[in-house]
Amino acid sequence: MTIDVTLAVAAYNEKAMNERITLEKLATTDNLTKAFNRNKYDEIINREYTAAFRYDYPVSLIIIDIDYLKNINDT
Repeated sequence: MTIDVTLAVAAYNEKAMNERITLEKLATTDNLTKAFNRNKYDEIINREYTAAFRYDYPVSLIIIDIDYLKNINDT
C-alpha cells in the first residue's frame, strides 16, 4: 500500500509541475509570435545585470524597434 501512495504522490507532483510549466509559458510569452513579453524581458535583464555586476563583466542591451509591426504580424 505504501508503494501505491508513493506512486500516486509522484504522479500528482509530476502533473502539478507540468501544469506549472504550461502556466508559466502562457504568462510570459505572446501566443501569436511565441516571443517573451515585457515582464519576462524585465526578469531576464535584471538577472543578467545582477550577474554582470556580481562578476564584474560588461553587459550590453540591443533594442530594435520595428515600425508597423502589426502589418508584419498580420501577414
